[in-house]
Order: sequence, then structure tokens, then C-alpha cells
Amino acid sequence: MKVALIITLIFVIALPCFAQLTRQDVEQIIQKALEPINKEITAINKEIIAIKLDIAEMKGKMATKDDIIATRQNLGDKMDTLCGVIIGVLIAIIVAILSIIFTPFLKK
Repeated sequence: MKVALIITLIFVIALPCFAQLTRQDVEQIIQKALEPINKEITAINKEIIAIKLDIAEMKGKMATKDDIIATRQNLGDKMDTLCGVIIGVLIAIIVAILSIIFTPFLKK
């Protein structure tokens, strides 16, 4: 009886060691191992989508060749106006200075 009990205990202890993994067990192990990688890939995909949206938004804000030409023409018109105003102010200052200098000579 003792021998049978000892053999039974040995089999009870050793049987889990002889067990084989089923296909489901292997799939679960692989899924658990790949889960962090899947999460990281999902996060990377979200970042890529955000970057694509940013690029699309930037393309909408980019100036075209026609925009640059139109801005350059408007800037040229404004510069011409500014130069005319500066020349007018300088002429007014020169006339004022000359009138101050020559007024005493003209009174004589």
C-alpha cells in the first residue's frame, strides 16, 4: 500500500511536467507577448495620423507662387508711397530751414 501511495504521489507531482501545451495555450502566450508591441504600434499609428493632419494643415497655409507675387507687388506699391511721403517731408523740412535762414536777408 505504501508503495502504491508513493508511486501515486510521484505521478501527481510529475504529471504536470509531462503535459503538453495545447494550440490555445501557445496562442495565448504569443498574444500576451505581442500585446505591448501592438500597443506601441497603435500609438505610433496615432502619431503618424496626427503628423499627416499637421502636414495637411500646413499645406493649406503655405503660400503659392501667385500669393508671393501679389504680396511683392503690394509691397512695391506701399514702398513707392512711402518714398513719396519721405521725399515730401524732406522737401518741407528743407523749405522750412531755408525760410528761417533767408528771412533776415529778405527783410533788409
